[in-house]
Amino acid sequence: MSWQIYKQQKLESLAIAIEKGLADPLILKLLERINRDPGLVSLSSCSGRMVLLMVDESGKKNAGFFSKWHTPVDPEEFEMKLASYSRKMPLMFRLEPFIIHIAAKDISCANSFMKKIRAAGVKRGGIQVIGKQRAVMEFQGSGHLAVPADSVRGWDDLLKLSNSMMEKNLAMVKKLEKTGWYSRGHK
Repeated sequence: MSWQIYKQQKLESLAIAIEKGLADPLILKLLERINRDPGLVSLSSCSGRMVLLMVDESGKKNAGFFSKWHTPVDPEEFEMKLASYSRKMPLMFRLEPFIIHIAAKDISCANSFMKKIRAAGVKRGGIQVIGKQRAVMEFQGSGHLAVPADSVRGWDDLLKLSNSMMEKNLAMVKKLEKTGWYSRGHK
């Protein structure tokens, strides 16, 4: 499949996800800027989130979201949500940073993107797959946090830390939005 057809299919999938409300709106401006580059196309991406995840003894196999937020969370809203939980599965509180998946039409475009994202301050990630017609990359922020919800006795300090980490994460997404992603001299 040619790069142009591949990219068009991915852009159409993104448009459908946006239309259905399945795309994270806080990452869309960044993805739009990246997608303007003829040698790049965005894949599954997220601006970062705080979640209450239902887990079982075997781990994530039977996990599911109880609640999630893509911005700093109001402590009162969080406490009310937590108090409404009545299922038997344990809850895990997690803060997950932004994650972006990008396909590049060739290794030159991938290298150009990697240099720019590293210069912008993102240190985690790189090329995940190199194929005949494209390279797929993954990059993410560095702020992670995970604790069993039932082990927390007072949420104030943890939410304060989590909200601060989320604000720094979203500031990095905003910084990345301002980066020029065009490869090989494209403007």
